[in-house]
Amino acid sequence: TFRVQQFAAITVPVPGMTGMPQAHNVDPAQLDQIRQMLTPLGNLTTNATQGSARQLTDEAAAKAFLAQHGATLQVPGSLPAAFAGQAAQYGAADPTSSTYTLNTAVAQQYLAMLGSPELNALPWPTGVDQLTFGLDTPATAVSVYGGKDQGFGIVQMANLPNAGAGAGPALHLPDELDINAFRAALLALPGLPQDTVNQIKNVQDWERTLIIPVPQDATTKNVTIKGNAGLLILDGQGRGAIVIWQANGNLFAVGGTLGEADVLSIANGLTNAR
Repeated sequence: TFRVQQFAAITVPVPGMTGMPQAHNVDPAQLDQIRQMLTPLGNLTTNATQGSARQLTDEAAAKAFLAQHGATLQVPGSLPAAFAGQAAQYGAADPTSSTYTLNTAVAQQYLAMLGSPELNALPWPTGVDQLTFGLDTPATAVSVYGGKDQGFGIVQMANLPNAGAGAGPALHLPDELDINAFRAALLALPGLPQDTVNQIKNVQDWERTLIIPVPQDATTKNVTIKGNAGLLILDGQGRGAIVIWQANGNLFAVGGTLGEADVLSIANGLTNAR
């Protein structure tokens, strides 16, 4: 089971994407063809519904929602001057559990169609027809101040009961799959930027580390939020910042069109909602 215990940023080159196919260029017939190809690949089951994520009326509703899941809503002790006196908008997402059962023979057949020897040599477990992956997501509350042109948000994920050390979602990997061998084989695929591959390989304790890709012009810093290790990401164009950390099984993020000082001040100043 993978859960977040620490963070690592890797820089990823972002080439021009003008030649990439866009969603609006995919017609209904092509979408239907994609669905037909994906159906035999595996089966997804989930208890998530359209109502799993929703808007809440006010802070009291957000506080009550998290309290149902063993967490205390955190709110800013003070706001930056540009947001003084503004009320937040609140949202919530229920905890969910999902599983995906992959048909390994179909997966290998599809990969063989690509004609890549490296993909054909991926270390699939022998004698295993299906691999089941699981994902549990915790109850989540979101607070938003301002708008898209000038604003910031606070995300708080409650702890998952009986999920073990760490914070955030719990990813359950099949025992039959040799994750280390599969990871090594994927990183050896041709065409991947070597610098990005080297950064991933250098991540210590990768099975407990949330790897966050960032553009090459972004700045990242390891920071401490109330005694807890976190990661600060500053946009290379000066448009905003985000800080991510975990504490007591809760995963937090504060980010928006703010500078480093304001983002860190909000994060360090979070307090229990009254």
